[in-house]
Amino acid sequence: LVPFAAAEEHHRLIAQSTLTSFDGGHELAYAKPGVLTPTIDAFLQRVEADEAPTLADADPDRVKAASSAVDMPTRAPLTGGALLVMVLAIIVASYVSEDLACIAAGLLAAQGVLSFPIAVLASLLGLFSGDLALFAIGRWAGAPTLARFVSEDKLVDAKAWLQRRGPAVIIASRFMPGTRLPTYLAAGALRMPWLRFSGFFALATMIWTPILVGLAMLYGEIAADWLARYSAMALPIVVGGLLALLLISKFVPPLFTRQGRQLTRSRWVRLTNFEYWPRSAFYPVIVVYCIWLALRYRSATLFTLANPAIPLGGLVGESKHDILRALKGSRVVPAFELLDHRDASQRLAALDAFVAREQLDYPVVLKPDRGQRGQDVCIAESREMAAVYLAAHQEPTIAQAFVRGEEYGVFYVRLPDEDHGSIFSITHKGKTEVCGDGVQSLRSLILTDARAIGMAAMFLEMHRQHLDDIPARGEVVTLNRIGTHSRGSLFTDARHLNTDALSIAIDSISQQFDGFYFGRYDLIVPSSEALSKGRDISVIELNGVSSEATHIYDPTLNVWNAWRVTAQQWHIAFRIGDQLRRRGHEPASIRDVIQALRMNEF
Repeated sequence: LVPFAAAEEHHRLIAQSTLTSFDGGHELAYAKPGVLTPTIDAFLQRVEADEAPTLADADPDRVKAASSAVDMPTRAPLTGGALLVMVLAIIVASYVSEDLACIAAGLLAAQGVLSFPIAVLASLLGLFSGDLALFAIGRWAGAPTLARFVSEDKLVDAKAWLQRRGPAVIIASRFMPGTRLPTYLAAGALRMPWLRFSGFFALATMIWTPILVGLAMLYGEIAADWLARYSAMALPIVVGGLLALLLISKFVPPLFTRQGRQLTRSRWVRLTNFEYWPRSAFYPVIVVYCIWLALRYRSATLFTLANPAIPLGGLVGESKHDILRALKGSRVVPAFELLDHRDASQRLAALDAFVAREQLDYPVVLKPDRGQRGQDVCIAESREMAAVYLAAHQEPTIAQAFVRGEEYGVFYVRLPDEDHGSIFSITHKGKTEVCGDGVQSLRSLILTDARAIGMAAMFLEMHRQHLDDIPARGEVVTLNRIGTHSRGSLFTDARHLNTDALSIAIDSISQQFDGFYFGRYDLIVPSSEALSKGRDISVIELNGVSSEATHIYDPTLNVWNAWRVTAQQWHIAFRIGDQLRRRGHEPASIRDVIQALRMNEF
């Protein structure tokens, strides 16, 4: 009642058995029972008489043979119409998933259903015809339609790569998951020669297909046998294998290109240097410390009293315009204007009026009135650039005069019970720059620069239109213009510039802002010497209780120092809140804090 090959295998595995065969099909036992009953009856009588052989009586050679691995019987190869249907099925399946179709063909070859050449041929036809179809779609649809299905970034990169490398790109894309679709579509959209690129497609598939089908044939049977032996662990093995393939497909293909290897290095740099860590990795330690402070001072939101003049102390969502207006009396704030019209044309007209009234030249700084961490800050080099920005950003926007010089972050604190405050931190905000050598492209300079590599992905995106430019020898290219760490600025500890003159100057500015005790000034000065003398200071922004003592991001400092300084900072905020609470001030409710955090996606 089983395939004969299976009966033979059972006979081998049961060393004391006897194999008897009869002419007839599957229904023999029912159609002609008399043919089988004598043999079965004789066997049963031998068992009753204890004359049937047992394992102890079996031939030693057969016992040894029975201990070998199970020999899975193979099916007879397909022929004729069945073979044609199977080949067509593989071709059609390749349009859904090329790799899975090739693997399936390899497994069928391992089982003997298809010969290896037929399996390879069927897979090759599917892959090659699919490549031609993609090329034809790209040629017919063109770049505008492609943009609806493929991201613009991938399309532009594929075109540039294809124009430079030609056949090498086509062949390499076969071995790099995720690149074949945009590459082949771009080849069609660029209207590359049919005949020439068909040859490249054929060559790529002839290299790739035998490898994948062969590996599936060679190891697919081994995997199937292993799963059969360890069926209890089949699900974990399959899941683990899929996860391994996912990780390999994500991390291994980039290593085949220089840019991919450098971006992998960039990820490692970001992982091993805390200055690049996301807030979710750095701040849990500080949150735990703040919980302890909340218990000690009997209020979870006491820090919101650190600056009574600013909503929630400047935790989140505060108006930059209101803060700058409060500082305007100190005469250190560059000219600014709030553009709060809903209509973009009216906002642009208000900007024109501001520029004319203040007699400014472009560039002009544009930034959201309620923004965080340098988000959407723009240095508009022209009126046209400003118009584009204002059309894209509908929220109230601050226009501010652009001030040239060195940018610093100066963190100021003052306890309400004290007459004068002090400087807690000073940070120099430097630009990240690369220097051309007349040989390397901007892309290469970014990927090989010791500093730029940490934020390589962001810089490549920011300068994507100029990545293939080759800066002249000695030409300095500035990669960032915004003094924000998350936008690529290099922060270095500048506390050595703290002097009595600077403390007096910052304290004088701060005391004119009634209700301000704690926060960081972002300011511009002509030089470090001017800063240390407290002269020629231009305050471009003031941040409240959620601001950081940014010198902690100095690359020479470690995360333990950063945690210690940040903990001290929050302790001071709670102390200020405690003193003001004794004067009758009430901190914000937990509900108000949570609602503000949610509204501003802090």
